[in-house]
Amino acid sequence: AVVSTQSTGCDTNEMAVVDRIRLQGHVYDTSMSHRTSGKTTNLVAAACSDNRVAICDLRTGAATQVLRGHEAAVNCVAWSHRNSYAVMSGGRDGRLVAWDIRRARSAVCYFDQENREGEEKAHNGAITSLSQTQDGLFVLTTGQDKQLRCWDEISPFQFSLQLSRSAPAA
Repeated sequence: AVVSTQSTGCDTNEMAVVDRIRLQGHVYDTSMSHRTSGKTTNLVAAACSDNRVAICDLRTGAATQVLRGHEAAVNCVAWSHRNSYAVMSGGRDGRLVAWDIRRARSAVCYFDQENREGEEKAHNGAITSLSQTQDGLFVLTTGQDKQLRCWDEISPFQFSLQLSRSAPAA
């Protein structure tokens, strides 16, 4: 897999790949850190088919950290809007994982749809998308279980969303 970006001093008119970072397996999604200064500037999180999230440093052109905690391929990844060291990932194992890249054992928590400890599945089936509200307070996930879930980013609890399939009133 190749993660590519444009670096400082690049002619953007050419639209050419200027750097490559080789990763194991396929990359399904990427998210760049939102910070413009500090230690997490130029970091990219990559959701990989080998059950891991790779943290890549665009300055060095290398994968600097590997986050392990999924039991199947990782489909989606998002850098936190609230914490420059936090990354969220969703996998085919139904897990939604919050990571702190400063920690050796990076998984901070596994979000669970039934608010229990143990199995910790956010969805019954693969998580297919992951996004956040602009203020970073909530995380939205969708899954192959045909559910849209809203999670509190601070704690691993979900909020119910009532989705109606009925036709609008005429």
